Amino acid sequence: MNDLFYIRSNRGDFFDWWNKLHKSYSGLIIPDSTLHSVHGGFGDMVFQCLPRPWFDVWYNTYEMLRRIMTHSTLDYRSIELSFLLKNKISYDWKPFGWASYEEMQLNLAHTMDMDAKVLFEKNTIYTTCDFHFKPEALHFLMLFIPELVEPFLNEYYNEKDHFLFNTEIFPSSEINTTFQLVFYQLKNGIRNQLLFDVSCLLLLAFVFLWKAEISQRRGLNKQQAATNAAMNIVKQYLLEDLSMFKGVDEYAQKINMSTSSFKNKFVGTFGVPPHKFWDNERLSQAMEMLLTTDEAVKNIATTFGYGNVHDFDRAFKHKFNETPTDFRKKHLE
Repeated sequence: MNDLFYIRSNRGDFFDWWNKLHKSYSGLIIPDSTLHSVHGGFGDMVFQCLPRPWFDVWYNTYEMLRRIMTHSTLDYRSIELSFLLKNKISYDWKPFGWASYEEMQLNLAHTMDMDAKVLFEKNTIYTTCDFHFKPEALHFLMLFIPELVEPFLNEYYNEKDHFLFNTEIFPSSEINTTFQLVFYQLKNGIRNQLLFDVSCLLLLAFVFLWKAEISQRRGLNKQQAATNAAMNIVKQYLLEDLSMFKGVDEYAQKINMSTSSFKNKFVGTFGVPPHKFWDNERLSQAMEMLLTTDEAVKNIATTFGYGNVHDFDRAFKHKFNETPTDFRKKHLE
């Protein structure tokens, strides 16, 4: 790892890399990934890489105990699709908890090298998920959308730094949905390798298609950007309390929008209605609680607002094809 990333702190010497996790780490562990970490008085940094034939997936977390400035470099050329969690500072970390974040942005870029200074704030956790694609992946997409991929690929072979978007941009609903599918597979172990690879290639294709769409519209106008920001505010409200859905009227009022307009714009942004989005999230976090704690199923049901175990069992089985008890037994054997 240290031959890829050169990191130096303004409050210490070069970091020592470990090929294991530190005891203090309680976040997501990607099954079958290569683990690297650094640890010191500043906090913990964890890097997890899952290599695939056409790309590598990096899931990184930085849990800072004190404020430091680091200098990082990457000395090889890469094609990187990065998902940046805007306002990605989490003061209330929950393992697997996307609930802590307000907005997700993305970019696709290739550069000759990376050379950047990064300021890490005290008592915060940062999270990134990056896909490092190999040229073969883009050659495959050339079979389907050559007019979109070829200019980007030409810049790569001409060794010119290139960012698909001028700045990080909000993902489309198709990108959001596909990313959630990919991340679900990462969290729970990849049972179907082909499905995972196709999902990641589809994610890359949706990024190119999104670029083409916003280019036709000459980018997001102020109203569209404001809508995206408003929807992400509501998303945060929804995720703050997974024990109670307060109704679309209340969420619409929080962003000064009519109920009908709010429902339409929410579906356009996230692909599902507000209640379905909320219900999916509480079931997903209930699933994580089943896997990571010894809490009784009855207590988990209460935590996420189910009136009784029967209702929880029925909802869980409808989504995951197993009752909570059977799911826990199967995955913890």
